[in-house]
Parts: sequence; structure tokens; C-alpha cells
Amino acid sequence: MSEKKTSKVVGSSKDDNVDTIVEKIVAGEDKQARVGVYLLFSMTHPMVMLGVNLKLQIDHPLIYKELKSSGLIKKKKQNSGCMVVLLIIIAPTILLSSLIF
Repeated sequence: MSEKKTSKVVGSSKDDNVDTIVEKIVAGEDKQARVGVYLLFSMTHPMVMLGVNLKLQIDHPLIYKELKSSGLIKKKKQNSGCMVVLLIIIAPTILLSSLIF
């Protein structure tokens, strides 16, 4: 007889942090389960995923590579356009304030 595979239910709460999210990802039984848990938290906790990625990369490099190879973790391009806009806005303000005072 074939064994019936049991699946764990993973939930997301507002109290989850980087450590608990990584624990839940690592607890996944196979690649598909880990990818599903990662996707869940990337949608519910997008602000902490950078920390999750760093912790996975340091503490669980094989799982990090597994998630990266599935296309979930991508390198983000740095946006240097923001610095240019800030310089355009701030530079004239600094010059004017130095002339006034």
C-alpha cells in the first residue's frame, strides 16, 4: 500500500519576523513546499524579505540557491536616478541658503 503524504499548513501572521519566516521556509519537506512558503511570505511580508534572503544565504546556502534557481530571488538593480533627482532638488536649496545667510 502507498503511504499517504501529509502536508503541513503554514500560516502567516503579523508577528512573523525574519527568524520565524526562515524557520518556516527551512521546515518545508521538499523544494515545492519551500517555494510555496517563500511565495506566501513574499506577498504577506515584502518589507522583510531582504532580511530573509540574507539570513537564508548565510545560514542555509543550499536552500537559498534552490530558491534562487527557481527564479524567486532576483538581484535588484540599484536605482541611481533617485540620487540625481535628490541632487537636482537639494543643490539649489543649499546654494540659495548659503547666499541668504
